[in-house]
Amino acid sequence: MYYPPQQQFPAKPSNAMAYASAILFGMCSVLTLVVALISWDGRTRNVNVLVSVPGMALSEDITGNVDFAITVSMIIMGVTALLALLLAFRLWLARVLLGIVGGIVVLYFVYALIKLVADGGGDYAAPLVLSLLLWLVAEVMTLLPLTKQAMRQPGVAQAPAPYPYY
Repeated sequence: MYYPPQQQFPAKPSNAMAYASAILFGMCSVLTLVVALISWDGRTRNVNVLVSVPGMALSEDITGNVDFAITVSMIIMGVTALLALLLAFRLWLARVLLGIVGGIVVLYFVYALIKLVADGGGDYAAPLVLSLLLWLVAEVMTLLPLTKQAMRQPGVAQAPAPYPYY
């Protein structure tokens, strides 16, 4: 007696990469909030924190004070926190938008690091490098194909192919 072969369904991809990316972007959001709150009025004596506020490298050219940097960092923090939450729910659009926001922030931190070292502030580059690395790791993790597979994918349910009986 002959039995048809058992149908093999592909394994469901793990959701771990989506959750890990959401956690990393949540950490980026919290870091941005903390450095913005410490530098809120621009009178902080901790230069290490002040240089790692997103937008601080452009602040002197645009407004002449820290208001621009604090506003930019609060916007980045809120948008990143919201998108990280949506990424934890595995929404595809959140992954794409976090890729865009993360890319912009990474490019800003690269610019800020180059400007800081060129202006002779290499002693204060360590917190800027750490912020850059955190955002870069979160960005790369979100753009990995494994994270794409972890997202909810709209698909049409297909009936299995009929077995040939011999």
